Order: sequence, then C-alpha cells, then structure tokens
Amino acid sequence: MPSRLIIGTGYLGKRLARAWLSRGDAVFAVTRSPERASVLASEGFSSLVADVTQPETLSRLPSVDTLVYCVAYDRKSHDSPFSVYVAGLRNVLQTAAGKSACIVHISSTGVYGDQAGEWTSESSPTHPSRPSAKALLEAEDLLRSSSAGPRSIVLRLAGIYGPNRIPLLENLRR
Repeated sequence: MPSRLIIGTGYLGKRLARAWLSRGDAVFAVTRSPERASVLASEGFSSLVADVTQPETLSRLPSVDTLVYCVAYDRKSHDSPFSVYVAGLRNVLQTAAGKSACIVHISSTGVYGDQAGEWTSESSPTHPSRPSAKALLEAEDLLRSSSAGPRSIVLRLAGIYGPNRIPLLENLRR
C-alpha cells in the first residue's frame, strides 16, 4: 500500500489526503493544531501534530513513498513567509528528506510576477514581487539544490479557490 505524508492539511492538503485515502493509500496528515488532528484522525488519517517552524516537533515524521509540502502562509500568525516557506521546508528536509521517495512542493504561479499580459509557461522568467512569492521561489531553489532535489517535484498552482476562498469577491460581484 502506498504511503503519503501531507504537511499542511488546509484546503488543498485535506482534499489531496481524502483522494489518496479513498484509493486505499496510508495517509499521514500533519497539522499544527491538536484539535484539527483529532478531526483528521476521525476521518481515517494518521494525524500528527507538528509545526514546520519548530524543528523539534518534526521528529516523528514517518518514512513514506510521497511527502507533499503544502504549508500555507497564515497572514494572522507571527511567522513570516520566509520562516514558513523556506526555513520550514529546510526543517522538513533535514528531518524527512531521507525518509521519502518523492517530495512534492506546492508553490505558486506568483513566482512569475507580473508578466504584463504575456503568456506564461514553465520556461518564463521568474520575477516575484510579493514577499510570499519571493519566499516560495527561494524554497523551490532550496529543494532543487538539496539531496532530495533529484526526486522532487515543484507544482506552481494558480489561485486555489473554493468555498469562502475567493479573494476580493465583492469586487468581482460589483
């Protein structure tokens, strides 16, 4: 049975975890919240409480076939985008890189910056302007240059929308 570790079980991570669980995979779900861990466990996931910004909490990460790093930056927290995306990924790599056959990093098309209306592809130059996009690009570079680089995948996703997740919705309605 394939084993999956999802670090960051917010909107995207939880959907991915559910899809893998429905296929019969063993799914480990990491969250910072003990309350959320209980909810995840009730859904059938092996839940772990850990915080990527606190390396000592990552010691129990299991060996898996696939590790997905889809930690979202929380604007309400005291952490910076750098501490979550770059330092957090570094902490995970130091703890779990050797325990994972494949590492998938969820990034953003924001790393391309403003392309002035031009088509954007994987070969387009990156010019991030926002702090979070700059941190994501640095995290991508960290992953590629790590020992896990050859067995890693970076997915640059465009807006991840869903219920109550549409930024500036009122502007769209107007």
